[in-house]
Amino acid sequence: MGEIFRGSRQLAKEDERDYTWGRWQQPGGTMRRAAAILTLAILGCFAQAAELIPCPDCEQLASPRAVMCPHCGCPGDAIRAASANAESQAVMEAQRKAPDFGSSLVWVTSDRGEGVGVCIQSASQLYVVTAQNLLAGAQSLTLVKVTNGESLPYTAIELASDRDLVRLPVISTNLLPLTVSSGSTAGMALIHVASNNTVALVAPNSEIGKLPTGTPFLDLATNVVQILAAANPNGAIDLASVPSWVSVQPLTYRIQTALLLEARKDHNDPAALLKRLTETAWLTPFLTEQAVRVIGEIRREGDSP
Repeated sequence: MGEIFRGSRQLAKEDERDYTWGRWQQPGGTMRRAAAILTLAILGCFAQAAELIPCPDCEQLASPRAVMCPHCGCPGDAIRAASANAESQAVMEAQRKAPDFGSSLVWVTSDRGEGVGVCIQSASQLYVVTAQNLLAGAQSLTLVKVTNGESLPYTAIELASDRDLVRLPVISTNLLPLTVSSGSTAGMALIHVASNNTVALVAPNSEIGKLPTGTPFLDLATNVVQILAAANPNGAIDLASVPSWVSVQPLTYRIQTALLLEARKDHNDPAALLKRLTETAWLTPFLTEQAVRVIGEIRREGDSP
């Protein structure tokens, strides 16, 4: 309390035209100014019981509700803005100091291309999740840990029933699963894995086209919310809300997805393609949807003059 009132005395000495301490010379505007200073002093005392934030000018603590800093007069809006910025920086710093994300990621390589997979856990089983289109029509597939280049065997292929996602059951003692969340996407960051295996968090507005297929999106609690898929370049695919996963034979999956790729490129014999597409018992509703789309394209092309 004593320091606050000493600060008020200093203000009084700096403006002797208006008042001196204890004796008002101009009781109009100067009274109001003095009352404001006294109010700030009182608020400064009560602020000790509230959560205080540092002033960006004098670095002393002030109430977040103060009109101005009771120590140096810095406007309250500037104090609150500086505090909000500091909190934002603290969140990003906390994300950067989160567990080593490299231990949760693998390179997924097929003869169709390369992308990233993220480790998650369901019940007691570890999975590597990535975009399904990375495997479509592929005849070879390898999983390699980002951290040390160690190969990971997988035991099956499980497809998301309604979206472009695949998960591969793996056995590993040093893969760290990330938690899947259906929380808000506000403030998300992406785990960017560079070609030299450098792992870093990047902002959501990063250039998506330069990020590997399968790049995971995180919420502020560093839980996985979405997976980036090349088939959906303008967004990402939710991971938490997958209704079911379907275990499939790798050979059957390769044959069906190779047929879809062939049908998209080659329409030299549309009748034969339509027959194969319509007679195939597709593994999932997602693949059925892709087949219906291709069938529609072939038929429209046949109707064209």
